[in-house]
Amino acid sequence: MARARSMLALITPVLAGLLLFSACGGKTTPSSSGGGGSPAGGESSGSNDVANQLESLSGDWAKTPAKISYDYTGAGNLSQLTLFWKPPSAWRMDFTENGQVNTFIVDGSKSYVCGGGAGSACIALPPSSAGASLPFLGLFTQPGALKTEIAARIAGVDLKTSNETIAGLDATCFSVTGTASGQSGTSEWCFGKNGVLLRLDETATGSTSGEFKLEATSVSTNVSSADFTPPYPVQQLPSGFPTSP
Repeated sequence: MARARSMLALITPVLAGLLLFSACGGKTTPSSSGGGGSPAGGESSGSNDVANQLESLSGDWAKTPAKISYDYTGAGNLSQLTLFWKPPSAWRMDFTENGQVNTFIVDGSKSYVCGGGAGSACIALPPSSAGASLPFLGLFTQPGALKTEIAARIAGVDLKTSNETIAGLDATCFSVTGTASGQSGTSEWCFGKNGVLLRLDETATGSTSGEFKLEATSVSTNVSSADFTPPYPVQQLPSGFPTSP
């Protein structure tokens, strides 16, 4: 089962980047000024209309199937991520790390972790294991979680907005900046017209600095059941085998 243990450990750099993202979100309380760090030329607005627009788009994310390839900036050697998103109960993530693609799949009650390269295989996991192993990926794997997170971050603050083109699509971007306990940070979310998440950018400065960023490079709304079929032969974990890395 050395191969199984190796594949379960493949998420370490992913978690490292998402821990940074969580730290940015957990330590930064947006200020009422809006602040800097927003796209150049953006307009600051505290109006309910802007907040309602962001709320609507983030809500659409919870119900819009999509296949999105992202460039990734963060800790570890991860450079690309492709998300197959079919809410409410199916998602798949392909991570490219050091030129090798590794995959997580959750489809209803079925969960798999798959490793490419020599001896390619998928390991079937208990239904709850993917969530336990990837606690910070809830924003991308749980319908409604992103909307809840955004609502908490923008409560009572000014939003800066801009219009951009990302992955060839029209995008509406929203950003906030805040400071708390000596820790500053900027959050930005960009959505396509159907609520597809085209960019997520979290930057922290101060005692803990760094960036977690996903930016779409290609988007398709064609997602089929076949996308959630394990790409390699499936092996079963023996009873009692640990499922956390």
